Amino acid sequence: MRIPLPVRLPRIGGPRSPEPSSEPSVPPGDGPPLGLGPGSLTWRLFGESYMALTAGSVGLLQTMHPAIGASLVQHSNFFDDPLDRIMRSVPHIMRVVYADPHAAPGPTDAGELVRGFHRTIRGTDDQGRDYDALDGETFFWAHVTFVHGIVAGTERLGVPLTDEELDQLWAEALLWYRRYGADDSAVPADRAALEAWFEHMCAEVLERNATSQGILDAARNGVPCPVPGLPDGVWRLVQRPLLGAWLWVGIGALPPSARETLGVRWRDRDEQLLAVLRTGIRGLNGVLPPVLRYHPIAHRAIRDLARANRVSFRRAVDGPL
Repeated sequence: MRIPLPVRLPRIGGPRSPEPSSEPSVPPGDGPPLGLGPGSLTWRLFGESYMALTAGSVGLLQTMHPAIGASLVQHSNFFDDPLDRIMRSVPHIMRVVYADPHAAPGPTDAGELVRGFHRTIRGTDDQGRDYDALDGETFFWAHVTFVHGIVAGTERLGVPLTDEELDQLWAEALLWYRRYGADDSAVPADRAALEAWFEHMCAEVLERNATSQGILDAARNGVPCPVPGLPDGVWRLVQRPLLGAWLWVGIGALPPSARETLGVRWRDRDEQLLAVLRTGIRGLNGVLPPVLRYHPIAHRAIRDLARANRVSFRRAVDGPL
């Protein structure tokens, strides 16, 4: 799988990263010509509903990171509700992309809100390694897992991106990351260096730990219902097959080296079944109405932009406006 992701090696211990400047880290006008708005790959793909099926791979890649895994043990309710962090985090990440499509390069209110959530998340793990959620490489790894979700989603469930589109997505990913106003000292110079770093992370840095195991156990052990108002009896009936299928797709969307680190199998039969699912999603996606095809936050942003510019919903997706 070709994944546009990061250059320097990760740092678990050591001093915490300096507070980033509130000034944009790139001058106005730098970055992809379409920014993150209509016509950009991020705007078009990140909010697609089928991308939710890759959330398992995003969650596993994040929790397998030693610093993120330790922070979830010490600073969250992860073991009471393994899916809660995903359900709470995704809307905030979505807003970083969709709240202000024409934002100038640099920090945005939605991005700095997300970074603010992580200011006090630091400590020492059970192996004596210091961690800080705002360490540049740790925070960047968390961001990169969402970019991986887009790449894996298109490749495994949608229409794979071309090399040119992967280059474009990487440029957009940098623009997206700078919206957080985070330390960008770990940002790579180009996509090739990013891919090498990403593979190094999966093969040599990520680990199977208590938090990644918590996600693997979710389908078997059950989790609290994530849908408000759904009767408990209904959730008990459907949660194991739903969570099992969601986790299975997530494992299929992992890089092979991460699956090996995690110790999970992916057989030829799994690959064949995923191909059948991919065919179904490709056929269904083209006929779904926008309200079902896109995450609610993405749908609202695109719909409002279409109305403001008096264009069709599709034009507000594909742009430029």
